[in-house]
Amino acid sequence: MKSEHRQIMKFSFHVLLLAGALFAGCSSGEPPAPDRAVVTGKLTIDGQPLKGGSIAFALQNQKSHRTSASIKEDGTYQTKNAPIGNVVITVETKSILGGGVRELYVEIPDRYNNPESSGLTGEVKAGMNELSFDLER
Repeated sequence: MKSEHRQIMKFSFHVLLLAGALFAGCSSGEPPAPDRAVVTGKLTIDGQPLKGGSIAFALQNQKSHRTSASIKEDGTYQTKNAPIGNVVITVETKSILGGGVRELYVEIPDRYNNPESSGLTGEVKAGMNELSFDLER
């Protein structure tokens, strides 16, 4: 019974991730808006991939102008909706716990979920961008 419940929770979590990706425009053939760009990358901690959660991009001078993308089980992410310019980046993994898929949870320091302390920045230009980060404990 526990195994069946775990399978249902895992399936539900993956359905939610897929739905989030579709609503974020990751799977559509539509090009990004004129002030937005495509960003892909991989997130690791101590060399090991993060297996879930989200990454968010906000313009450095407009923290409210932000977008996020889901992190896949291999640590990769993609968004077509990142703001163009110098961005502050935040990462969180605790949302995966709400999906009931504890085996995918990778703990990271809370500082990465705060734009004031994450220390993660980048420049997003029009077109395709690649921003990958190896987080530290």
